[in-house]
This record gives sequence, structure tokens and C-alpha cells, in this order.
Amino acid sequence: MDYPWWRKHYAEARDTFSGRLLTVATFGKRTERLMGDYGRNSGVGALLVAAGWGAKRIIMLGYDCEYAPDGRRHWHGDHPAGLGNCVSIGKFPAQFAQAAPELVGVDIINASRHSILTLWPRMQLEQALGNQSVRTQKRQGVRAAARPVAGSAGAGAGVHQHG
Repeated sequence: MDYPWWRKHYAEARDTFSGRLLTVATFGKRTERLMGDYGRNSGVGALLVAAGWGAKRIIMLGYDCEYAPDGRRHWHGDHPAGLGNCVSIGKFPAQFAQAAPELVGVDIINASRHSILTLWPRMQLEQALGNQSVRTQKRQGVRAAARPVAGSAGAGAGVHQHG
């Protein structure tokens, strides 16, 4: 949601992504500026946007909110110079706590493989989706449906690992 990211990636996002381009900054003709406080990190911002648009249930994925044991900050490697690399990650839990009152009434489940956030119930993704058969099929050698790999902040212990 930050201006440096849009400066670097706006043209690509504009040309290849057909969805809504949301930002807290003013940037480009296709972006929509979000008004208000969106939590100071993209994970909090995503929850607040979803709730503001009427989501009644949110399943969180990739909300580890800490660096990986090897120091990595993202599953995809660090951003290039000039873009943020989660230097404020230590503040993320408090930022989620600050936003929590605005999320009352939304059923939020943290289905991240690993997370230091304790504000919302933890659950495995298959259980959160009500689909226990995905894990059973995988054990039996049947290819299970693709699982999304998504995240907000860092590359905590296994959260952003593919597979």
C-alpha cells in the first residue's frame, strides 16, 4: 500500500491486473485511494478493507508477523533497494491489536501455518474451509486442490513455503 511500491510497480499492475488497485497514496489513474487509517501494515489493511466492504468471515493466511529463523522477511526474497522489507515487523502485533476493535463482529480465523498473533482463533486451513478431505487425499497420493500461498509480512517458520 505504500508509494514507493506503486512507483516501481504501477505500470505492470495497471497493464496486467484487472481488479481494483487500492492504495493509501494517490498514484495513477487506475488506483483507488483508501481513506482512513488502514493499520500501518498491509496485513492489517487487508483485514480492514475486507471488513469495511462487508466481509463476515476472514481466513488469514501467511500472517506469521516475524522473520524466519534464517532472517528472511518474505517467501519471495527481499524487495529491491528503495522498497520496504518489514523493518517495522516488531510493531505488527500491536498494530493488529489496535485494529481489533474495528473488526468486532467479523469471524476471523488465523489459518497461518505459523503465527505469533494471538488475537483470533488458530485453525488449519482445511478445517477453516470445512474441507477435511484435502489432507486425506494428499496422504493417499491423490493430488489435492491447490492451496493459496499468501501473506502479508514476513517469511515465518514455514508460512510462506510453497507446497
